[in-house]
Amino acid sequence: MQLAIEAGDDAEFLAAFESSMALARLDYHQPTLIQTLVGLAIEDLAMRQAARAISRHPDGAWLDRLEAAIARQTPALPRNHPVEGDRLMLQDTLAWVFTDPGRVRLGRFSSVASDLAGGWGTSSIALDKKLGTYADNRDRLNDYVDQVSVAIEQLPHERDRWANRPTGYVLLDLLIPAYGRLVEGVDERDATRDAMTVMIALERYYIEEGAYPASLAELTPGLLAAVPMDPWTGERMSYRLLDERGQRYVL
Repeated sequence: MQLAIEAGDDAEFLAAFESSMALARLDYHQPTLIQTLVGLAIEDLAMRQAARAISRHPDGAWLDRLEAAIARQTPALPRNHPVEGDRLMLQDTLAWVFTDPGRVRLGRFSSVASDLAGGWGTSSIALDKKLGTYADNRDRLNDYVDQVSVAIEQLPHERDRWANRPTGYVLLDLLIPAYGRLVEGVDERDATRDAMTVMIALERYYIEEGAYPASLAELTPGLLAAVPMDPWTGERMSYRLLDERGQRYVL
């Protein structure tokens, strides 16, 4: 994409952009945290390059094609899709561990615990942790994932901080991922999508007027149905012109 921008090759840029967004979409459809993080990284790269391309003042037809590509490659998935997918895999792992009594006979010193820890042996297992029963692990897992699943569906400004990861249980400490980065990444992705919608509207205004508007309110309702919400403040997005001629801005 960067080479296409430098070469002024609009068609190549749009093809590369949509291919990147399609890769991100495929990752989002995999119901796991790690695949979603990969998708977030790919989409972030693509959107950053799109922002660079927009700063070169493309024409309206190019903006139409960019907007259409984003619409095609944005999946209609709930934000908690990877959290619920991870829940099923974690439940499956717990069920597998406790199905065979031989795997858990020695409690926290059972070989399965050290295997999940990466094969470092029982010395890597903290002595203040216990294995617990299947029901203990299942219930604590579900309680925590319930909180994360609710939190990721909320906007940052309305979100209560969810509980820390369950502690004191060997398997849960080893298995449950750090969901914080996922939640932050989804927040940033959705905010970037909204910002891109605003940037496209600003560019359409620029094409018509030769300069950017004094405020985002001037984009509505003709170029923008409504100014999107800033998810961290709960207020409408705002922007600031960086020069008196209205040629550059920051959202």
